[in-house]
Amino acid sequence: MNKIENINKLQELYDEVEKLTGTVRFDKTNSQHFMAILLHSSIVELASSCIVLLETERYTAVSVLVRSILEAFVDLVNVIKDPNYHNVIHANFLKKKGEYFESIIKWNANNPDAQITVPPLNFDQELRESKDELKKLKILGFEPNSIKKRFEVAGMTHQYIKRYAELCHASHNSLSILEARHCEEAQGDDFSITLFKKIPDREVGFYTLDIAEYLTKSMAEIWTFRGSKGGNTAMERIRSLFKSLIYD
Repeated sequence: MNKIENINKLQELYDEVEKLTGTVRFDKTNSQHFMAILLHSSIVELASSCIVLLETERYTAVSVLVRSILEAFVDLVNVIKDPNYHNVIHANFLKKKGEYFESIIKWNANNPDAQITVPPLNFDQELRESKDELKKLKILGFEPNSIKKRFEVAGMTHQYIKRYAELCHASHNSLSILEARHCEEAQGDDFSITLFKKIPDREVGFYTLDIAEYLTKSMAEIWTFRGSKGGNTAMERIRSLFKSLIYD
């Protein structure tokens, strides 16, 4: 299949996933169920955004979105494996929240003429409450963890070492990446600066497969976890579409 056929097949797979997602039953009062469906929903929405960018050949943000899809999938795997893992996710949030307020408080202390204010927030109170809540989670055994640790817990260390590192590299503004995005060779040693530079079809294919893989795997995780009877045919259709992207 060529690039356009691949993207069309990905859109077909996406449509099936979105349709099946709407049939998933879950308990809103169960933290594990709630977090799992939220993560899957984010993967679905991020995938939809990626398809729009691929179709319009606006490639720069695709690596950022695919990286976010992969991070969300890792968290989804961990949430389904461990009914208490949502507490680790919350601990990560509280740690970041505390660091945010600490940085503002420090800035305000050193810059009396350029104060940061976010009404109606009280930064000292917010920091204190975040630290207290995080302390309670730590007492219960729920420590913040690094992105590397999240991959390890999910049994996806290989993906962290290879594909995740590649996506991070493609998302950053290193000189090599900036040149690859915006520089076009001209005559001799000359070059021109361009916007929305086309990328090789092979690279588009990698992104297409990434999106298809984690859409399919996310739907499979959710379906196995909370699926209802009657959707097995749809799930097999999704798997078949994914295989066709790999082998056709």
